[in-house]
Amino acid sequence: MTLYDILVLVLTGLICGGFGFWLGGKASPAPVQTPINSEPTIDANAVKQYVKSIDDFSRLITPAWAAHIENSRQEMERAIGELAQRFGKFQASCRLKVKILCSYFLLVSHLLGRFVLGFGMIRI
Repeated sequence: MTLYDILVLVLTGLICGGFGFWLGGKASPAPVQTPINSEPTIDANAVKQYVKSIDDFSRLITPAWAAHIENSRQEMERAIGELAQRFGKFQASCRLKVKILCSYFLLVSHLLGRFVLGFGMIRI
């Protein structure tokens, strides 16, 4: 890219930016004139209606939420109980298998000991 190309790009950007700034200034609406010391007005009936709608909503939805929470608690309690039972059965099964393996190892070591000692002894 030559110096001429860079100069053309910069000038094009400046021209487009200036034109856009000029158009933006003309298209903006006039500022709204509001008194500085005016207090916002609050409609008391609208506030009462809003509070009543929130109150009605909470009276309708709270029992449903409470029922969902209780149902979820019962399901979790049941699932934890079932999991504890399964873990207990698994633990008992593992203990039994370990006892069986230990007895097999003792039997094999006893037989190997007799076999090795039987051949290693010289009988006269």
